Amino acid sequence: MHELPGWSDVPGAYGRALDALLTAARTGVPDPRGVEFGARLTEILAEAEAQLAT
Repeated sequence: MHELPGWSDVPGAYGRALDALLTAARTGVPDPRGVEFGARLTEILAEAEAQLAT
């Protein structure tokens, strides 16, 4: 499980995302919240949005 960044701190969240990307590039170890995590999160959000319309 990962804690999502607070939505009230968008610049901070962006900075943390950049830090994670740079760390992954420097160490060669991908962040577990990589593209697969983002894709799945997007799917979940789309499903939730579709349910709101019904």
